[in-house]
Amino acid sequence: MARSIFSRLRLCRSVCCAAFPSTRVSVGLLNARPSSTVILGQSTVILQDGLRIQELPWVIRRLDPREFPFNRVTYSADDIRNHAEQDEAFEQLLQDCKNVRQVFRLLEVPGEQVTVFSAVFALRRIYQLKTGGTSDDIDSFIRAAILNELCETVVREIGHLSNRALIDTARCSVTFRSHDDRFVEKVKEEIERRVGDGVFAIGDICLLISIFSEHIRGDPNTTRNLWIHLGSRYKEFGEDNIASIYRMMRNITPEFRYLWRILDRQLQACWWKLNASDVSAVARQLVLANYQSSQTLSAFGKWLFTNIHEVKDAELKDVVALYTHFNFSDANVVSSLERYATAKIGTLDKTIAAMLMDYCCQKRFLSTIIFDAVAQDFQKSSAAYRPIEVTFALRAFGILNYVPPNASEFFAVAENSVHDICADLDPVLLLELLSSFVYLERFPVNFVRSVFTPHFFTKINAISDAARRQKAVMKLLQLQSSMFLEFPCSNVAFLANKETFKISLTWLEGRSYKFHHEVKSLLRDLVGAAFIREMVVAENSPHLINFEISVDRNRNLVQVYEEDKEKQIKLALVGMMPEFYCINTHHLLGEFATKKRHLEKLGYVFLEMEYEKFMWQCRGTVAKTKYLKSILSPHINFNSKLN
Repeated sequence: MARSIFSRLRLCRSVCCAAFPSTRVSVGLLNARPSSTVILGQSTVILQDGLRIQELPWVIRRLDPREFPFNRVTYSADDIRNHAEQDEAFEQLLQDCKNVRQVFRLLEVPGEQVTVFSAVFALRRIYQLKTGGTSDDIDSFIRAAILNELCETVVREIGHLSNRALIDTARCSVTFRSHDDRFVEKVKEEIERRVGDGVFAIGDICLLISIFSEHIRGDPNTTRNLWIHLGSRYKEFGEDNIASIYRMMRNITPEFRYLWRILDRQLQACWWKLNASDVSAVARQLVLANYQSSQTLSAFGKWLFTNIHEVKDAELKDVVALYTHFNFSDANVVSSLERYATAKIGTLDKTIAAMLMDYCCQKRFLSTIIFDAVAQDFQKSSAAYRPIEVTFALRAFGILNYVPPNASEFFAVAENSVHDICADLDPVLLLELLSSFVYLERFPVNFVRSVFTPHFFTKINAISDAARRQKAVMKLLQLQSSMFLEFPCSNVAFLANKETFKISLTWLEGRSYKFHHEVKSLLRDLVGAAFIREMVVAENSPHLINFEISVDRNRNLVQVYEEDKEKQIKLALVGMMPEFYCINTHHLLGEFATKKRHLEKLGYVFLEMEYEKFMWQCRGTVAKTKYLKSILSPHINFNSKLN
């Protein structure tokens, strides 16, 4: 490919030289400044003549200056000056002004001619006071004249302003519509000139992008040029400015989304040099932009493991939110959080405690160190927890099926807290909290009477989100089933059922559906379709049984519709998905441990069909059939004749 291109270039060059002997064919940049400060310049090239563009073997377009306005005549950094002592004194006087009226009164006093820096300071103070909520009018004739004079002063000597003063001027120019268009255009022109010369630091460019992106008079073309220039200086991204760049990325447009990948690559070269506030800022922006990078998440886990002792509570919230949002598991993060929670017992930030428990629930990771620390902290300072924090902290124990030490004291404190917040909780959260207690065989007798009422059922039916309503109904039915089967002395006056809420209890998601149907086809060959009931909802419960098989006392199969059911033994084959277990301890989550407990109380023999063993470890029909037979053999006599 390269040989073909160069051969065509030689052909183009020879034809041009033959046609124009005195003309040299050359390609060169007119701008001779160092390449590190050059974005794009003009090029001149002589091309082979042809009637159609397809005839040209080598085409280079000459850039029109209007398409990229950074064409410099002089180097703008040479004109920049520092402000004088009198400007500093004038700035202090402006800062003492409490409203816009005082600023204009200060400007009306006769004195020396206002310098360009003093004019910028005055415009900046007016901007600060107006955005701070003062209602003074700046559109009166005299004040408008003073404002225009300040703008004219800035226009005349704008090249002498420092970068910081120019950025302040840009912020003022795009905020209010009262500024003259000539002033606004001159500010943009000077910014573009300095950007092209590479005078601005990376942090300054980030500030300018935020200003032009977030204000009403921001210019899209200037903003686009700033993005282009920022991308061309990616080698300058480092630990000093990368947090500022991430903060500014909330304004990114689809055209420049490639910068996320560049930032991510540059972050890998300096993540260990960042301080806690920078890591917090990066984490917050990754969540807001919903940009996931496994490399960054792994790197921040290592950083947290090393620097957890330096992280403040507010910064840790951003980091934990990052891993929760992307559902990312990292051993370094868990280890760091365990050390943090243990050291903070009694003074643990309550929001962080709730976030830690929620992260463990989301990852199905049972960290007994974190759970015990939160339990102790809750016993010591339960009154400091807000209702939402109480919910997230307490429900995790039931979800992950863990009873902390000193359980009696813990649940006594928990009951008092729930009693205080019960009326303030959303119905879905309240049902999640109460059902989490029954997962641990702690029955909220004092609260069920307020839940099983027509008024509460109306609240659930009023939930507009179908998924949330389905979840709430499932928790309600689980709670009712526990009270009936495990605490029968309780009086539940109003009964809930699936018909009341018009929901389905037999729906299966994608993987579960495929798993169910593969098992179904093999079971029919193994025991016969006449002996199988599928998708059965157990009586007085919301629990779904994939397959129900009945046998007699001699382990012989009994057909589904045969009489004398009292003498039958019911086998419940339940598909157990990987998400039914804790990932680190492989014990059942509270919801599914309760399901097993309830089915056994209803007289079923609970048989687990594990998804991973069936779908991944058993290769081929023979192996899968053998696996199912190993589950059923202790309960079914396969040697008897199946009729």
